Amino acid sequence: MPTLERRERWRKIARDGVLAEEIERCYSDMDRCLLQVEAAVSRGPWLAGGTYSLADIAMIPFIDRVHNLRPDLFPRERYPNAADWYGRMRARPAFDPAFNFRDDPKAAGLPNI
Repeated sequence: MPTLERRERWRKIARDGVLAEEIERCYSDMDRCLLQVEAAVSRGPWLAGGTYSLADIAMIPFIDRVHNLRPDLFPRERYPNAADWYGRMRARPAFDPAFNFRDDPKAAGLPNI
């Protein structure tokens, strides 16, 4: 069960739709997140510096989601270090099985994004 706050938010969205201000706030939150990744990986190849860590594993689903749904919000020109980090994350052996389910029969009909 989601929290009471989340349930109320879902009800409001179902009833009233998503307001333009909410969408803009979300885009702003995405930008802030990407800027934090950009700053962190400007000091080393991984979020915690020189070592691949749980921080990278925890952050990659959010960054991958932005990249897949709104790649225009993740331009390499604005976030060059974050884009390089994203490339390193995608090159890791666990990335493809975790994010690309093409070999799963349940996902056979899903588009390749």
